[in-house]
Parts: sequence; structure tokens; C-alpha cells
Amino acid sequence: MKVGDLVELSAYGSKLKLNAEHRGRVGLIVRTDAGSTAHGATAISVVWAGDTNPALNIRKDVKYAK
Repeated sequence: MKVGDLVELSAYGSKLKLNAEHRGRVGLIVRTDAGSTAHGATAISVVWAGDTNPALNIRKDVKYAK
């Protein structure tokens, strides 16, 4: 994934409580090198539709929007 891609929550990401406010919405990737988590997963910054501030998600939480 790269900056500018449209994404939505994956099946895994939809199950997580911390992503509840993003269910059913699309987002725009604004940064891909936002760091890494304690488990080594790559964090990406996504601005979700209706929000102005980017949210940090891991790659496993999102998929390309259809």
C-alpha cells in the first residue's frame, strides 16, 4: 500500500472494538512509515471519511476499497 490509496477495514479490523467508529467508511492513506508496533507490524496513518485527524492502523486492519 502507498500514500493516496483508498482503504476500508478488513474483516479482521472490523472485529476490533477500537475500530468501531470506522466500520463502513473508507479512508485515504496519508503516511505509510508511521512506525512499527511492539509486534513488528507496520503502522500506517489513515484519514477516515468524516474525520480530519489521521488514525493509526496496522496493515492487517485495512484492505483496498472496492
